[in-house]
Amino acid sequence: MSFRPSRMAPAVAWAGEAAGHCAWMGLRSLQALMMAPAALFLAALAAMLLRHPDVPFYEVDRVAFVLLALAVAGRAVVTRQRFPVVERATWPMTGLTLLAVASVIQQPFDSHTWCLLAAKFIVPFGLFHLAALVFMEERRLRHFELFALIVLAYLSFTSIAFLVGAKSLIFPHFILDQSLGYHVDRARGPLLQAVANGVSLNLLGVLALHSFLRGRIRGLKAVVLLASLPIAILATMTRAVWLSFVVSMGILIFRTRNRGLRRIGIAVSIAGTLSLLVALTFDDQRRALTDRLYESGPVDFRQAVYAGGWQMFLEKPLSGWGVNQMPLRVSPARQRL
Repeated sequence: MSFRPSRMAPAVAWAGEAAGHCAWMGLRSLQALMMAPAALFLAALAAMLLRHPDVPFYEVDRVAFVLLALAVAGRAVVTRQRFPVVERATWPMTGLTLLAVASVIQQPFDSHTWCLLAAKFIVPFGLFHLAALVFMEERRLRHFELFALIVLAYLSFTSIAFLVGAKSLIFPHFILDQSLGYHVDRARGPLLQAVANGVSLNLLGVLALHSFLRGRIRGLKAVVLLASLPIAILATMTRAVWLSFVVSMGILIFRTRNRGLRRIGIAVSIAGTLSLLVALTFDDQRRALTDRLYESGPVDFRQAVYAGGWQMFLEKPLSGWGVNQMPLRVSPARQRL
């Protein structure tokens, strides 16, 4: 009886030592991540933007989000920051997230539904509150601003390259894969949807205007970036994106009291008008723009979805139907699709 424990003792000691070493390495790695929360936040955003849908390790964006949450929470505890953060938008976001989670729990397990829940509610909710803990200094805000301007330049370049047919310059190349995402005939960027690409361009364009007024970007860089924005918007071939951009420029020109902002709005509008006129001089582009302008299929589809959604609301106005249930309930829209 005394022989067996004596042989097991070295193995147990080695296992304990290995576990302690792994724990020490994990804590040291977490400490290193806590030292640069802004860089980790921007790296997580880049992973979410550029992740490949078909690569086996596509969960890199999820890993980055978990590491970001652990590092920021650990830093908040160590530095005694106010944690958790509660903002005015916290309570409505919490209510929507809890309602979505409750509806998903009541359904049979479906990985696609849970991924959709995370993408629509959990991850934006987490990033919103993590950003309040990370970007508390002017230096870190400048880093975020620089990152946003780089992303705007990248999305604009990708959209313009798609518009002029220089698809060899588009990176990553999975953007051109027709089996992935939607709107393969438009400039959709790494988001794989032209609408999402256009919304991102509009929002980042507003940030670029603010940066220009603050003097963060100036000279040739500012001119090239702001002049390329309306061309990139045009390349999305999406009427809703065009309309939102026109409305934004109209507000800048006719409603703002800032003369500098009004001049920028006029300059961007002139650049957009010139890019449209140049595009109309090419037969292919003129045909594509005309087809998109008069295409009625998406309008009919949206009308069917709105009608079906209103009928679903009348049937369950309080409890709702749950996450990702509308495609299964709106049969007229499915038939049109």
